[in-house]
Amino acid sequence: MASAMLPVRADSPPTLTGTAPSGMDRQVRVAVFMKGFPPTETGGPVEAAFGLVSELLRSDLAAVTLIVETDSKEEEIRAAFGNPPGLRVIRLDYFSSLDDVRQLPRVFRALRAADLVHFNEFPVRHMAYVILAKACGIPTVFALHGLLTEEAGTFLGPEYPLRFGADGASAALHTPRFLIGALVRTYRWIAPHWGAVVANSRAHLVRAVEAENFDPAGIRLIPHGVDLPRSQPTPLPTREGPPRLLFVGKLEKVKGPDLLLDALAVLQREGRRVSLAIVGGGSLEGELRDKASRLGAHNISFHGALPHREVPALLEESDIVVVPSRYESFGIVVLEAMAAGRPLVATAVGGIPEIVSSPRNALLVPADPTAIASAIRELIDRPDLRAAMSRANVEDAASYSWEEIAPQYLSVYRNLIHAPPSGVGKPS
Repeated sequence: MASAMLPVRADSPPTLTGTAPSGMDRQVRVAVFMKGFPPTETGGPVEAAFGLVSELLRSDLAAVTLIVETDSKEEEIRAAFGNPPGLRVIRLDYFSSLDDVRQLPRVFRALRAADLVHFNEFPVRHMAYVILAKACGIPTVFALHGLLTEEAGTFLGPEYPLRFGADGASAALHTPRFLIGALVRTYRWIAPHWGAVVANSRAHLVRAVEAENFDPAGIRLIPHGVDLPRSQPTPLPTREGPPRLLFVGKLEKVKGPDLLLDALAVLQREGRRVSLAIVGGGSLEGELRDKASRLGAHNISFHGALPHREVPALLEESDIVVVPSRYESFGIVVLEAMAAGRPLVATAVGGIPEIVSSPRNALLVPADPTAIASAIRELIDRPDLRAAMSRANVEDAASYSWEEIAPQYLSVYRNLIHAPPSGVGKPS
């Protein structure tokens, strides 16, 4: 397999409650660039960054300056973390505005004061931050959440215009194709020059190296974490009526919501009936609503892009969580379903098979409507399998708690800070 040929750095993590290694006895000062902040903005990268920063602050081994593009207010951001003393916030407007320029001196000072900068997503409109960090000799960490070379055409395309704001007014601009191409070329040029790159799955690591020019020797493999429920997850509900299915994700082709509705069409032809809650927004919503209107045997509801804090209640009400993606670098919703003790039907794509095994945690199938329908049918017909899967998922999700994952990032930070100047990823 190609992944076996890639050298991946495996740093042994220090414990968050233990003593730091010799010479590393002070807090790491990390500046974290984050696009979006919950609950105002949602998505896997947003939740991953929030979970990591929360644990680093809770552990008291990192002082964090959060540089965040969001419509949330600064006091809301601080309150979300519990107002810890080790947190500094530089808030930027979610859409481009004159505030970008006004905040530049603060950002510059924050970068100069940091031991390293962690870019949770590529700073498309703030590429100057990367240049500033490099010019100041500050190590940089980049977290891979997707493939910009494949996604730029969608998320900078007609359905997602660039927005600009000034003094309460706003304007939208469709990104010219040449500009998207220039962005992708710049991204690929920068790719081998990060101090360290964190990939969340081996499958995604392989694709990023092949498609986006990353140096495999500078990549560390660290899975996403998950917030475990404070109490034991509720048992699977016992009730009359159709089984309750749940889909959570962007309503875009890559997430496969159209495949799920096509699978429900298969079940409808068999005379079966289910209830499906769809959580998320995106460019396919109109098309999906049209499809759903032709699936009268099923009860299909669209909930829009909900704040993340509202998802656990929907997980609790569900019998089966379906992840029908055409590709997932990791699949945070898979982890969240596991932590909630919910059975899963998921496509065997990207990093998903690295998280779950079939049939212990999920029924893994190809990204095909007939296969998805068959797996849903099997879980509906086998309550014993659903119960066993529920128990296994609660047990296995524990190894992905942020208490387990955050120390791995901390180890990357420390090793990068103390690396010699000729360390991995430095441009010549």
